[in-house]
Formats: sequence, C-alpha cells, structure tokens
Amino acid sequence: MTMGQDGDGLGLLVEVEPREHHYFSVPVAAAQGSHAVMTSGVYLVGWSLRESTGSAAAVAEFYNGEGSGAELVGEVSLASGTSNTQRLGDHGIRCHRGLFISMTSGTVLGAVWVRS
Repeated sequence: MTMGQDGDGLGLLVEVEPREHHYFSVPVAAAQGSHAVMTSGVYLVGWSLRESTGSAAAVAEFYNGEGSGAELVGEVSLASGTSNTQRLGDHGIRCHRGLFISMTSGTVLGAVWVRS
C-alpha cells in the first residue's frame, strides 16, 4: 500500500496492492476417523480423491475445526473404485480453525487443495 497526495493536493491518494494468495496441495491418505489436513487457518479450494480399496464405498466430510465445535464445509461420497475432483473457485471456503477430513466410511487417497 502506498500513500501520497492526489493531483490537486486536496486529499490523499491511496493505492492498495492486491494480496497475493498461495495455493498448495496437501496429500491425503485417510481411513476411518478424523485427520488434520491443515491445523492453521486456510481456505478450502478443492480436492481430488479416489476410493482406494476398490471394494467399498467411501464418505469423506470436510470440517472447519475439530471436535464438537466443528463446522461441516464439504462432503464427497465415492462408490467403490471411483474418484471425484472438485474445484471450488479461487476464493474457496474459509476454515479459520483448521481443515480436517473425517472418514465416516471407507478409505481414500488423493489431495486437498488449499490457499492461504
């Protein structure tokens, strides 16, 4: 951000530089239970997951936070041997308490995409 006087000298001219976002991929290999994807605040921007056993369905739920105060922010159901890739756009879903994946059934492999 830079500040200075505008051309006629009567006010301030403020230029705001857009914030640069950093996107990254987090590998996921999850079986039943809750697993931390990121324990710090991030934005969920997508995932690419596959059911890894080829013999059972899988359900993955994404949460903002962990435990009783967690907020469900996404869910994917996979038939045996299938995959799902979902992009949520550049803005994504804010997970200020960390991003956790809960496997209610089955096993998945893949990646979750987040941004800072």
